[in-house]
Amino acid sequence: FCLTCSKNAWYSCPVSTISKSFSGVYAAVLTPRTTDARIDAHSLERNICFALDKGMDGVVLGGATGEYAALLPEEFDQAAAIGAEAVKQRGKLLMGIGAASYREAVRRGKTAFRVGAAAVLLPAPHFFAYSQDDVECFVKDVVSDLDGPVLLYNLPQFTNPFVPSLAARLISECPNVVGVKDSSGSLDMFRFFQANGTDGARIVGNDGVFLEMIREDLCHGTISGVAGVLPELTHYLWTNRKALSTPAYDCVGDLLGELLKQLESFPVPWGLKQIAEHRGLAPAEFLQPQSEFRQQQARAFRLWLEDWWQRAEQAIAGKVAP
Repeated sequence: FCLTCSKNAWYSCPVSTISKSFSGVYAAVLTPRTTDARIDAHSLERNICFALDKGMDGVVLGGATGEYAALLPEEFDQAAAIGAEAVKQRGKLLMGIGAASYREAVRRGKTAFRVGAAAVLLPAPHFFAYSQDDVECFVKDVVSDLDGPVLLYNLPQFTNPFVPSLAARLISECPNVVGVKDSSGSLDMFRFFQANGTDGARIVGNDGVFLEMIREDLCHGTISGVAGVLPELTHYLWTNRKALSTPAYDCVGDLLGELLKQLESFPVPWGLKQIAEHRGLAPAEFLQPQSEFRQQQARAFRLWLEDWWQRAEQAIAGKVAP
């Protein structure tokens, strides 16, 4: 029984048989836009198919990479329909259902499961600061109204966080909370899970700690923004993780580090949009105006990217210079 919201429906969750195992490599896909700021349906479909063609286990729409806070309700529904049609039986579709309000989070979750999503990602509410008790009540109310697997989405850069003890308790008490996508950039959450035997999926959502998570054997997979535009890189690092610390693997890991250093200078996900345009996946259209500084920065990044990608392709193909 939740003292804050006076609800107890989460005890009788209708999905008590849902498995808490969840693994693989998923591409967090951008939400491409047309010049008039509408969703570019053709580019979104192309981006999804491209990621699946490159070996991704599935795609994620409506996460931070997809700028979920700017998705209008009707745009979320449109993206869900496009994603379901593009993915079909080729992989899994996951949908971020982040929203500032409980009702909209539930609405998005129901829409996602209605189109066939394999799971949804639930971040805590954004903008206003809430206590962990508030976050707990929010999650328990949302998941009690959904009939499918939920991954908690720890995104403290943009939303209220989940502390490790709360995340573990939610996994234990809510049958359809199957794990955590942790985008914090810290290893603390999954170290806590490992130390305490928390039975839930551990999915890393921050490309900057992906290799360290692999080294410590802390994660069951990744949902990667980089994989949304460069799936070959993430696919290589995951599928070849048993070759950790070999020269070839280290070379690809170093290249990821170089890329992330460049992306740090852009707001999320502006750098990824430049890569998407460079690779012919989607035009780099933005919801915010681009200053002259940003335009110059983008041009310099494109020049850097050409050389970097040539080196990355060679490394992924196993052509590592001695």
